[in-house]
Amino acid sequence: AGAFTVPMPAYAGPLLLVATSGAFIDPASGTSTPLDGAELTTALPEHRSGSKVAGLQLTPVSTWAVALAAHHARAEGVPARDALATAFEHLNAHLGALDWRNVAPADLTAPGVATLGPEARAGLVLAGLSFRARLAAERAGTTASTATISSLLTADALDGTFDGVGPSGPLSLLGAPLGPFALRLHLAQGLAAFLA
Repeated sequence: AGAFTVPMPAYAGPLLLVATSGAFIDPASGTSTPLDGAELTTALPEHRSGSKVAGLQLTPVSTWAVALAAHHARAEGVPARDALATAFEHLNAHLGALDWRNVAPADLTAPGVATLGPEARAGLVLAGLSFRARLAAERAGTTASTATISSLLTADALDGTFDGVGPSGPLSLLGAPLGPFALRLHLAQGLAAFLA
């Protein structure tokens, strides 16, 4: 887990927070992994000048929520606030039944996680994602991290659905089609590999 501070001038309105550098703890290996230009994003639909906001999480899931919300706001004319809320509702329900806007995923490779609370469930989802990238990398004879697969899933979300197709056409993870099952069967396979 990391922390950040963003000094703000007098401003009220929506905010998009984007991280493009730094490192995160890979949940499958427990090692520090650089972002290497990959982006993690989150959004605040309404920031009030002078207010302090704590507990925001920049995760793959918050990044996908922003991509889904951007599609629905642009393509369907849904107000950005409503589009973001709906995107998080869907992802929250599908990925651990927790609030990805505020939960800090636990590092499951570190001692001290004793219950399957929201932080552990979030860590488990990200570990499954990381292991899915690892499995694909092993098959391809190369390396990949959570950032690799997260970037692909962000591109996948830009059309409003996780169907394996991005703005430029079908997406692939190290030569294998991403397909419509990345956040279903493939995530489950990654979870099973992590727990084995």
